Amino acid sequence: MPCRALTLLELLVAAVIIAVLAAIALPGLLAAQTRAKVSRARADIHTIVTAVEVYRVDWSGYPTHHCVEVEGAGVEFHVGGALTPLCAPDPSWDGYNPLTTPIAYLVSMPRDPFARPPGDVPSERREYLYAHWRCAVEMTRGTWWEPHFAGIAQSRGPYSLHSRGPDGDGGDGEWSYDPTNGIGSDGDIIYDPRNGFDRLVPCPWRESL
Repeated sequence: MPCRALTLLELLVAAVIIAVLAAIALPGLLAAQTRAKVSRARADIHTIVTAVEVYRVDWSGYPTHHCVEVEGAGVEFHVGGALTPLCAPDPSWDGYNPLTTPIAYLVSMPRDPFARPPGDVPSERREYLYAHWRCAVEMTRGTWWEPHFAGIAQSRGPYSLHSRGPDGDGGDGEWSYDPTNGIGSDGDIIYDPRNGFDRLVPCPWRESL
């Protein structure tokens, strides 16, 4: 029996059916991908927290941090270096990460799956964010930053670790990611020793503004 070729109408119907099925499946696929990245970020942060706490035992204090200016996001905080009184980038920072050198508390600093830095940027721009709040308070005594950092230290404890979250924006320090607001909603995936993961913590310093 000879094979019958498909007509143009039949091909169009098949293409429409495929497009409809793809449109139905794509949001679920993207949501599953985002959930997988959230799980990975939480696991990575747990690993970093373990390294930070072992470092504290060895050195009787938490690692320092420095800030990096990021276009469209203000500043980001990263492990190592020193915080300047006005939160300007540390001009003396040479890439030294106290969690990996000279003692390897981590073999390497994990990369944030939600980091989307443009082009050729330092590797830290792809890593998780870290801030040592008590150190920040001491470094900014007498500046307008001091009450800001003091409020965060009071609410969150000595330090916090952040993933940028599905929105890709770093530094959402007061806004925790909450998937009940939508799988791609704003906010960072945040851990701090006082509250654990993803708890919305108001900063007392804002109440006086």
